[in-house]
Amino acid sequence: METENPCRKCMAGCCKKYSVCLTGHDVARLVKATYNLDWIDSIYAEDTNPEIARPFSLYENGKVERYLLCLRMTEEDSCIFLGKDNLCKVYETRPMICRIYPFNQRLSEKLEYKENIRCPIEWRLKGEEVEQFLEDIEQNKKELEEYGGLCNEWNSALTPEKTLSDFIKFILAKVKI
Repeated sequence: METENPCRKCMAGCCKKYSVCLTGHDVARLVKATYNLDWIDSIYAEDTNPEIARPFSLYENGKVERYLLCLRMTEEDSCIFLGKDNLCKVYETRPMICRIYPFNQRLSEKLEYKENIRCPIEWRLKGEEVEQFLEDIEQNKKELEEYGGLCNEWNSALTPEKTLSDFIKFILAKVKI
């Protein structure tokens, strides 16, 4: 018997006022699903947690700045893919960080809730569901590591004329799904 998706009972707190950072694989999957890049954005990278995101660099006003690739937010400060019904419009191809939320990304024998989470629902996962979350956590780590390598490659060859669009093209040329 399959457990009902707890997200169906929520008001999508994790999809509001929260930047969803992306990996190169996330970008490739979402481009394949949406056929556009209207949903992509970048934000300044301040103190970046390497378990969540990896920064890339661009020149801004003559100096190098660090950025994170993320999903665009709406004017209401919600994820661009959040539907009026508070459900994800790209659920099957949602970013890995969304797939593993609200659990810690540290791979262990058991799932642990994140500290200070925005998820008010109690998750009661069983057997295969726990295994799927653990597999997704491991996959996220692999994708994030690969994306970090691509960001380092990009950063080492950065020139003032390169743009966000160039970075996205670079990522899409490198990542195969």
